[in-house]
Amino acid sequence: MEPLGGEVERELARFGPQGAISRLVEAWPGAVGPDIARNAWPARVQRDGTLVVHAKDAVWGFELGQRAAEISARLHDGALRARALIEAGKVRPVIHATFPLDRASDAHALMDTSAHIGKIVLTI
Repeated sequence: MEPLGGEVERELARFGPQGAISRLVEAWPGAVGPDIARNAWPARVQRDGTLVVHAKDAVWGFELGQRAAEISARLHDGALRARALIEAGKVRPVIHATFPLDRASDAHALMDTSAHIGKIVLTI
């Protein structure tokens, strides 16, 4: 049987090589507590802002559901702290490449290679 840590590492790899230690992942144990953090972990954030969490089993999923408001508030507080750092200029995005809008297909081709580190930006 593989330890849970391997599952967590695979899920975090979805964020990419530089994103594996995102602010969300760092904030997770503090927001949910150590017991839940060992048994449930953030997998991704959907476009609508929904946090998708994978749990070791249904019991932990139920526990997360019961504590959703509390966890959301803690993560929100962390996001506010991150926003303050961004607004103060202490955190900046890494831009790998910039393309004019008429070269969007080139931007997508680069994105498909997964060879970039940082954001690919389309300018209008």
